[in-house]
Amino acid sequence: MDTVVGIIIGLVAGFVMALAHTRRRATTATLPHPSPAPAPAAAPASGEPVTLTARLHRLEGTFAAYSGNYAHPRELEDQAGFLEAAKLLADPQVTLEVVSQYALGSNWALACAALAALSDRADGAQLAPAVSADFDKLHLWAMFFALKYLATLDNRPAVGEALAGAKEWWAENVLITGFFREYFALRAAKHDNATFGAALERTGAPTAAIRAFLERVGHPMAKTLLAELDSRTRTNIDRSFLAAFGRFWSDKKDGEVLIELDDWGEALDAAQAAAQLTPVRSLLVSGETGSARPPS
Repeated sequence: MDTVVGIIIGLVAGFVMALAHTRRRATTATLPHPSPAPAPAAAPASGEPVTLTARLHRLEGTFAAYSGNYAHPRELEDQAGFLEAAKLLADPQVTLEVVSQYALGSNWALACAALAALSDRADGAQLAPAVSADFDKLHLWAMFFALKYLATLDNRPAVGEALAGAKEWWAENVLITGFFREYFALRAAKHDNATFGAALERTGAPTAAIRAFLERVGHPMAKTLLAELDSRTRTNIDRSFLAAFGRFWSDKKDGEVLIELDDWGEALDAAQAAAQLTPVRSLLVSGETGSARPPS
């Protein structure tokens, strides 16, 4: 009897074990196999040179994309990518021509980096005339770095030279007025004279926009430049207007004789002085018949 019971128990135990093994195999078969890990991206071929352009644009992406969060262009100087880009462009192995293309180019972010690099280049001063002449064509943020660069030069351009191309909208832009207020402070610290130099004669720029802008800057140098602007306006000769009803003696025709009496010198000097007063005094010229005649 004991033998029969033992056989039965053994059969039952074997059946239970077989059933558990079957269930375990079924569960294992239904579980999803893990997907293989994606292969890593292929690395660039070793030894392949990386161009300056590629490096600069890669760095540009680290700081230009966040410019909307910056309140002032000087915040770029806190960005590692910007500093690295400026360092690359300050490298003597990079030609000044290449730096000029970036400084005066249409990419505002790299223009800022190039202008920042000029102060650290031994040949950086050579680009000052071009930066001053094309200042009004620079991007708003690049203007900040351009003025900072011009103020650091040993042979600095005339203080008002960058203003020769001022636009009407400058007076309403708080950033540009702030840029020039800081610029004037830097130039004043170096004891530079506030003058336009020959910039106005060279460009023939209208003075209304310059005047409106200087009036908003509110710096002592701006007042000095305004005074120079007033003086130039008083002494400026509108040849087209005067030629409409008179004639310049220097424009006399061949064969004509110009006679200027010694007695006229004092009167002419008085007339010139009166014309330069503020406000301008009116003049009445009289003489014998034939001493003055309408333009032919």
